Amino acid sequence: MLSPLFFDAYRSNSAILPILPALGSLWFLVVGLGICVVALLQPRSWWTVWAFARSQWRGILVLGAGTGAVFIVGWLWNGANSDNAAFGLAGLNRDRLDTDAEWTCFRGSLERTGVIGEGEILERPTVLWSALSGCSVHSSPVFAKGRLYVVGFQGDRSRLECLSIDGRPKWSVTPSGMRTSIASPILKDGLIYCGEGVHSTTRSRVFCLTNPKDDSTPQIVWSFETNGHVEGTPAISQNRLFAPSGDDGLYAFDLSSAPGAIANVLWHLTGDRYADIETSLAAVGNVVYVGLGEGGHALVMHDAATGRELRRAPMPYPVFSPPAVLNDRVYIGMGLGNLLTAADAAAGEVRCLDASTLELIWTFKTPASVLGAVVVRDGEIVFASADGGLWVLDDAGQLVQHWQADAPILSTPAVSSGSVYCVAQSGTLTCLARKGLTPRWMLRLGRPGMYLSSPLVVNGRIYVGTPEDGLVCIGNPRNDIEQPVVRSSQIEPPGPEENRGR
Repeated sequence: MLSPLFFDAYRSNSAILPILPALGSLWFLVVGLGICVVALLQPRSWWTVWAFARSQWRGILVLGAGTGAVFIVGWLWNGANSDNAAFGLAGLNRDRLDTDAEWTCFRGSLERTGVIGEGEILERPTVLWSALSGCSVHSSPVFAKGRLYVVGFQGDRSRLECLSIDGRPKWSVTPSGMRTSIASPILKDGLIYCGEGVHSTTRSRVFCLTNPKDDSTPQIVWSFETNGHVEGTPAISQNRLFAPSGDDGLYAFDLSSAPGAIANVLWHLTGDRYADIETSLAAVGNVVYVGLGEGGHALVMHDAATGRELRRAPMPYPVFSPPAVLNDRVYIGMGLGNLLTAADAAAGEVRCLDASTLELIWTFKTPASVLGAVVVRDGEIVFASADGGLWVLDDAGQLVQHWQADAPILSTPAVSSGSVYCVAQSGTLTCLARKGLTPRWMLRLGRPGMYLSSPLVVNGRIYVGTPEDGLVCIGNPRNDIEQPVVRSSQIEPPGPEENRGR
């Protein structure tokens, strides 16, 4: 296993060593140009060059050996990172989201921060508006191209809704009897992709829909029926869509051609070898990272084009946490519990792995399962555990800070430059200062229940799903340029006692 010191040295030198072969090529170019100049200026130029070579052969030999050494050093260095180059991981940098970005994976980026733009909510906020009232929203809201997208369900029917940033409905659609869904939609190139199903659902589908720029209703481009349930959020990379399907394994769809009425299945990995794929995926470059749950207990790395297994890292527990990827590292949470049992199941863990080899870099044990994604930002690792703990580690896996909520946390925190926002099963949204994890304020979203939606922060507003009252927008009205939407179905703002920070 490579030590963290190696990775620090790698980052400091990675901008220098890869250019050594280019320096060697530049030397040969200079020598070649010099010969051409001599050939043009001297009548007996080639005889002169030959005579010079015979008289100075030792010096030429030394220069050639030096140039060869430069090539060899550069080649060896690049060869040592050949997996990164082959997998498309070399120079993996922060993927900052902005208001014009598309949304191609869970939380919008591989860092899983859930924050777009600037704006901290430092004062006591209130509920500005709600949408999908009466629906359960377990999926996490999505923001792309200036619009919000969210999936809610009532009974066994789901609805995909698009709203403006101030909560005004653009359109709403239930694709072909779409059943209960807790996965978030993803968007790319004017199309929306979403899945349906929870653990008990069979023959769930993956949908591809149009994403109209006006307020017209989206149309189904294609749907594909799996033999499992598409509970985790799919991911897109390099014109390929990857969709988890529980015990039916993993599907890859080719998006490179114009969309037709039939899904173009690129490959399918069956569940007999890739068991219980229920988590959201991470696709980057030429690889896709897949967590295996009950019966799998592993993080697996696949070739995106063929589905071939490249690496497999066995884990001590089922992996239901979506992988986070940054700076050639993969961060993954795990534990004994699932969404229904996590609060009672002890033992969990977070691991940091090399992104190309899946070799273990460090591990951190937790008192309970980690089901939400690990968030990576500004050299810190932030995550929540099912016992209500919020943890902050440094990049070497050492504990920096810890805060304890009054109830389990099953979703992913949102991490801005100065705050951490997390939702507990007590129905409370808490804002913590990143420095010291001191609570700034707490807001009650509703009654205690199953809060699975991860909060999304966009330019000083928070959007989060609730189990009974749909999607809720939270902010400070006096700080908003646009006036909040007032609806008869709007959630009543909590009273002063419920708003008071602790």
